[in-house]
Amino acid sequence: MDLIRNIFKGDKVIWIIFLFLCV
Repeated sequence: MDLIRNIFKGDKVIWIIFLFLCV
């Protein structure tokens, strides 16, 4: 879970784009 939190904190924009593409 730490890895996910680290990635989210580091690349929030990428995560938002990823979620947007998923939907």
